[in-house]
Amino acid sequence: MSDIVIKRPHIRPPHHFDLLGIFVLNGCGSMEEKTARGISKAETVSRVLNDLFSRLKCGRIRNCYSFSIVNYDHRSIVRMRPTPVRDIDDHGDYNPMEGLGGGAYISEGLKDAKKIAEEFLSQSQGGGLPRHVVMMIMTDGVDMSQAETISLANYLRHMDNVTVAGCFFETIGADTKGTDRCADYIKSLCSEERLFARVKDYLDLRSFFYDSISSFISH
Repeated sequence: MSDIVIKRPHIRPPHHFDLLGIFVLNGCGSMEEKTARGISKAETVSRVLNDLFSRLKCGRIRNCYSFSIVNYDHRSIVRMRPTPVRDIDDHGDYNPMEGLGGGAYISEGLKDAKKIAEEFLSQSQGGGLPRHVVMMIMTDGVDMSQAETISLANYLRHMDNVTVAGCFFETIGADTKGTDRCADYIKSLCSEERLFARVKDYLDLRSFFYDSISSFISH
C-alpha cells in the first residue's frame, strides 16, 4: 500500500491593519562619525534596519507591515518605496549616506515622506483595513531648514492616521548645550513627547525604531 501524504494547510498570519513605517534618515557628512562600538553612525543605521526587518519578518503580524526609506542631506533620495516587510531584503545596505553627504535639511526628507504618506493613506477603502503611517525622523545635528521643517511637521502631526516620531543620534564628545538644543528641537517635531529618544549606539537606536512601531499597535 502506498504511503499517504497529508498536506498541512497553509495558515496565513493575521492581517488586522496596514501600517507603513517611513524612515526619514539623515545622510549628511556627520554620519561618518564613529559610535562607541567603533562603527560609523551611518553603518549603525544600516545594521539596525536589517535587524528590524529580519525580526518583523518572523513576527505573528508580519503581513501588517510595510516600510519606506527616505534619506536626506540638502537633497532627498527615496531609498525604498513602500514595500511589504516580507519582500524587503534584510541583508541589504541601508547606509543613509549613499549618494549624499552634504548639509542637513530635514525639510527635504519630510517633503518626500509627506508625499509617500498621502499616497499610502489615499488608497484606503471604505470598510477595508485601517491604515496608519508612522514617520521616524533620525538626525544627529543642526537642521539648516528649521522654519520649513517645523511647518511640515505641524502639517503631518495634524494629518489623520499619521504619527511623527524622532530621535537625536548623539556624537561622542559633542558640546552638551548644543546637543541639548538639537535634541529639544527634534522632540518638538514629534506627535508626542514619548515618541522622542536620544540615542548613542546600536541598542538605543534599535529600541527607538521598535518602540515607534509598537506605539501604534498599543493604541
